[in-house]
Amino acid sequence: MKCDNCGKEIKVGRGIMYVRNDGTYFSVCSKKCLIKKLRAKS
Repeated sequence: MKCDNCGKEIKVGRGIMYVRNDGTYFSVCSKKCLIKKLRAKS
């Protein structure tokens, strides 16, 4: 699986999967990438 923000490979059991109320989701490798992704409002 790859990070939706930076494109880095995420190992099994690592990273964060963020699910929104509308059912869309994305995977990120770190808290830093999560914050950048949320601020981008994509």
